[in-house]
Amino acid sequence: MPKSARHLWATFVDLHLFKINFGAIILMKKAKGRQLSFITYEALQKIKKDDPLKIIFESIDWSFIHPIIKDKYTTDRELVYDPVSLFKAQLLIWLGEAKSNRRLAKSLQFDSRFCVLCGFDNFLKTPAHSTFSYFRKRIGKDIYYKILHRLIAQTIVAATINKINISSNIVHII
Repeated sequence: MPKSARHLWATFVDLHLFKINFGAIILMKKAKGRQLSFITYEALQKIKKDDPLKIIFESIDWSFIHPIIKDKYTTDRELVYDPVSLFKAQLLIWLGEAKSNRRLAKSLQFDSRFCVLCGFDNFLKTPAHSTFSYFRKRIGKDIYYKILHRLIAQTIVAATINKINISSNIVHII
């Protein structure tokens, strides 16, 4: 059997075993029906179950964000970045993972853990620091801080319940 055929067969066998082990190759769905790539799925699998950020982000109710800002996004075009992902990223600053939007953009560019936890499924296309400023202006500072305040309150509750130490900076906001 030629080398390329063996490689193709090995790939097929690996996929078949994956399908048998997990029932089907149905990966997590993103908003608007997009499917995560295998690379993103693999990165997600490597995040430990007891990762503090993962625990906090899974404990927060993000569903209230879209109804509040839906009138700010009235275009028929698909958004480059999901507003929930942008808020997750902004929360990283308040959790002490980054000190500014510029450093946050760099962290997202080079740390796949942050990308996956925030919901950015394309590691090559992460938000620039100016994206966060534009986002805040687009939805309005009042709405932005109202949402962020609610997220920070949920973060404190989740951290307290799960006995996770968080930055003291976040407590001063509430």
